[in-house]
Amino acid sequence: MAGGAVAIGLCLGGCRGTVLSPSLNDSLRREIAQKDVEILALKARVGELETAVASMPVASVDDLEVPRVAGIRIGSRTGIDPDHPDILRVWIEPFDGRERFIQVSGMISIRASWDAGGQAENPASPIEVQFGPAQVREAWRGGPFGGAYAFKIPLQPDATRPQSGNRSLRVEVTLAPQGVNRTLTATLPDEPQKGSTP
Repeated sequence: MAGGAVAIGLCLGGCRGTVLSPSLNDSLRREIAQKDVEILALKARVGELETAVASMPVASVDDLEVPRVAGIRIGSRTGIDPDHPDILRVWIEPFDGRERFIQVSGMISIRASWDAGGQAENPASPIEVQFGPAQVREAWRGGPFGGAYAFKIPLQPDATRPQSGNRSLRVEVTLAPQGVNRTLTATLPDEPQKGSTP
């Protein structure tokens, strides 16, 4: 009887040991099962994104990159060059959806004029200049405070415009990003830190 009790005790102890001490394989099986669930969720998310992209009115793969440009603004340094009164400098700053500078390619048109302000009967005629993709690429300027596109526009002598700064200056800039059927515009003067959107 005593021997039987010992045998039962050993059996129970052995069984209990197996239950309380899972093998390394059990841990790996649980980890694999968890990863399988994560993979299925990711595949479902990829399927949703593929459907969303397929429904976008996009003409080509290149168009997926260009729409990152959210708008443009005219830089505060825009105005008549103080050292060269016959030169108008226009600084253009394209930005993305987070208001960060972004490089672009395409056509840029600039229209500049000066308001007479009631002081002149014949205000200066507007200046209209267009820059192609190669000229836009050459106009890029980088620096410690960010990037911009700097354009230099020669001016004809005109008594109705100031000799320096941007007093009464109005500038309208139109950007047509390459490969995208839309335009972005900005004007000066404008509200601080504002740029127009498509």
